[in-house]
Amino acid sequence: MDEDGTALVLARASELRSKITNCIQNASSTPDDDAEEADSLLNIRESLEALEAQLSSLQVDLLLFVVHIIEFVENTIDCK
Repeated sequence: MDEDGTALVLARASELRSKITNCIQNASSTPDDDAEEADSLLNIRESLEALEAQLSSLQVDLLLFVVHIIEFVENTIDCK
């Protein structure tokens, strides 16, 4: 996945996590019938937070990889 794709997935995961957080808050403010739904949403939110962390790490790794390639090319090509 390229850098733009990683950033897009990260943004979508973040947006979805925000929506789920709102749903959790709504479910928590209603009777106990929605407690199971709130627990399920909480688990999904935690999974999305873990995914966001992994995507952020991947994005950093991709950027570092590109920097290393650029440095390698700069050191390899001698344009005088």
